[in-house]
This record gives sequence, C-alpha cells and structure tokens, in this order.
Amino acid sequence: MKKSTTCILLLTGLLLVSCNGKTADQTTMTTKIETTKATAEQTKEKETKEETETGESKSTQQQADQEDSYSNESITFSIDPEWMPVKDNEGVFVTADQKVVYGMNGISELGATTPEEVYAEIKKLYGLKTSVEQESDELTEWESLDGVTCQIAAMTVKMTEGPFVQLEVVIAPDKNLVVTLMGQCADADLKEEVKEQTAVMRDSLLFRTGNQDFISGNTFMLDENSQLCLKDDKSFYFYQSEKNHSQNYYVGTYDVYYGQEAFDFLGQQEKLDEVLRNDMNGYKLKTNSLLAIAGALNPELKKEEGTVYRICRDTFYVVVLHNDHVVLTNGETKDGGYDTTYVGYYIPELTMADMANPSTGGYFNWLWQGKTAEMDVEPSA
Repeated sequence: MKKSTTCILLLTGLLLVSCNGKTADQTTMTTKIETTKATAEQTKEKETKEETETGESKSTQQQADQEDSYSNESITFSIDPEWMPVKDNEGVFVTADQKVVYGMNGISELGATTPEEVYAEIKKLYGLKTSVEQESDELTEWESLDGVTCQIAAMTVKMTEGPFVQLEVVIAPDKNLVVTLMGQCADADLKEEVKEQTAVMRDSLLFRTGNQDFISGNTFMLDENSQLCLKDDKSFYFYQSEKNHSQNYYVGTYDVYYGQEAFDFLGQQEKLDEVLRNDMNGYKLKTNSLLAIAGALNPELKKEEGTVYRICRDTFYVVVLHNDHVVLTNGETKDGGYDTTYVGYYIPELTMADMANPSTGGYFNWLWQGKTAEMDVEPSA
C-alpha cells in the first residue's frame, strides 16, 4: 500500500453515463446493514473460535461471499445487489440506471501519521482541486459494526467542470488504515440521496485485518526442522525435529495475547507505541529463514527479501510458552519450570508470524502448517 495521502484522489475523472432521475432505492441496502449489525453483535464474541482455514472469521467471510457486498484483503462493505462494477476501478460500482457511482475512493496505510494530520492533508488536497461545499471541521470518534474504534469525517465537494462527490473518510489507527468511500453524480437534485446512501455504505464497513487470533490452536514450522504445535486446550508440544516426535521435545501450556491486550501485557505503552508507529510505515521481516519455503508453497507471494508488509496493532502478538518438562534424547524427562516469550507480528499474506525472543535476541519465522486439531502431532513411542 502507498502512503495515506497519495491514494485519496483516485476517481476525480470518472464520468457518468446519465445525469437525470433518482438513485437506486436505498431500502434493500439499509435492510442489509441492519441484518449485518445484528449478525455482528451476535457473533462478535465467537469469531475467534469460528475461523476458516484461511484465517477469516465466519461472520466476515459470509458477508464477503454474498453478492450484496464488496471485499478486499482489508475491508468489506455492503452494496446494492443491482449495482454493476465499473471496469478498471476496483471496488467501484454504478447504479442500474447509470446515474450514480458508489464505492471505494481510496485505501492506504495510516503509517506514522496521526489521523488529524491525514484529514488535514485530505482537506488540503481537495481544496486545491475542487470546490468544497461542506466538510467536517474535525474528526469524530465512531465504532464500526465489528467494534473497531475509528475517526470519521464527511466532505461534500464539486469537481471543477465535473460531478458532485460525497466522501466518507474513515481512519482506523488500530488497523493501520485510511479508507475513503464515495458517492458521485452530476445531478444536483440527487445530492441528498447520495449523501444518505454513502453514509449507509460507511455504516456497513467491516475490517478483515487482525480480526481474530491467528496463533492459538495452530501448528507452525519455526525453522527448517523444528515444529511448534499449539493445541486448542492451551497445551503445546515443541519438537526440535518435525520428523522426530519421540525425543528432544518440550511439553507445556501457552498463553496468547494480541492487539492492545499484547501491549497491556508487556507494559511500556509509550515505547511500544513508538515502535508500532515506525513499523506501520512499512514492515520488513527481521529474518528470512522460512521465506523461501513460504514462496515455494505459494508462488504468488511477495517473497523477495526486503519486501514491505502491512502490519497494525491488531496483528501484534505476544506468545508465552510455559515449559513444563522436556523429553531428552534417551527418553528421560527433565523438569522445565521456566517460560519462553515470543513477540512479533502475524503477516496474513504469508500465513507466517515474524517473532522475536526478547531474552535471547533471536528472530524466528513461524510458518503456518495447519490447524493442530487436524494434524498428527502427538508424541510417538
């Protein structure tokens, strides 16, 4: 993703086929939003337990699969099922009567920039290129259907010799995202309807990044040999050799913290916030030990060393392994009695976590291998 303020003016030249008549009926979409809200409230506490193999919560995945929604890797929002996609404009749709265009105007990382700085830059950019008819003086706090705290604002602008555009600006710091949704038409008589419809579209917004625990209950390759198996009952096996489950392995229990809960667990909020802001400008893996393997498993991955990935507060993890005992080479058991802590980010597009051991200074790629419950991970005789 590009910097926040460089992707906001994407659709200033989009032309409409017709400019008369009314917009598509809002009833269908408004009903959809109410249904989505009820579903989100009912499933919010269960999302982390109902993940699919791709790591998406069922509530988000179900909406993404419906014809009356649009989804990309970061967000989902509702659309009218009669809207038609606009060619070569991802996430943009035109009404059936060809009179109004709705959809995603821009999406980018927030980075180290504050929401207030981003909004000030957006207003400045539009002020230079358009006639701003109405705008929010400042950002206001707003919570999305899936409980993400955001800062929002609205702008009404008139393009020079062009259409009227209603913009809904949504800034989600914990997701490291700036999203602008828009409604666009050339008929001034449709202005109020377009404003209402664009706000309804914003109210349907769901976030797909860091929306659940991607670590618990999963098995990971930690280097080319070792394997960490985290079970659903919060117990684990750590095998020094993935191919040898009979000796040289640790047994214990584990705790996983992610998002703000991970920050709270570690303390030192101010220092960690500074680290996060820097990492949100573009994160590079601290080690590339398993990047080649990840690329071999999925050739479409951005797997070159130095590739920048998007992270956010909600993809930050702390994993604490409580080592109960270790089974040695000769089969003897030795008490553990100590903890091993890992901290780092989960990178969804790699299905891999980039973790560090603060005690030793070591870095590890945790490459996802599968759901532990679906694998044979028990110690062998």
